[in-house]
Amino acid sequence: MDETLADTLAHHLDIYNREFGESLTKADCRGRALADVVRAEHRERVLDHPRAEEFWRDIRPMAGSREVLPALARQYEVFIASAALEYPRRSSQSTNG
Repeated sequence: MDETLADTLAHHLDIYNREFGESLTKADCRGRALADVVRAEHRERVLDHPRAEEFWRDIRPMAGSREVLPALARQYEVFIASAALEYPRRSSQSTNG
């Protein structure tokens, strides 16, 4: 999902730039983590962005992914693995009874 089907970096940059009045681009992040590119005083807030449920709602798909995935699925059994469990979904209801 992350940076394969969903453009999480662009989404993260949109939020960061809007929140802090900055203009970082993907090119600014090439080869570096976003947390290493932002100002030190913004780092903690940036690391918290993916922990907010609304962060995951409006992520745009990677260019071409909507066309490629169905084409792959017609020929192969497709499995999607993601690091999203790093940010477990919060639930107001307990599933433990």
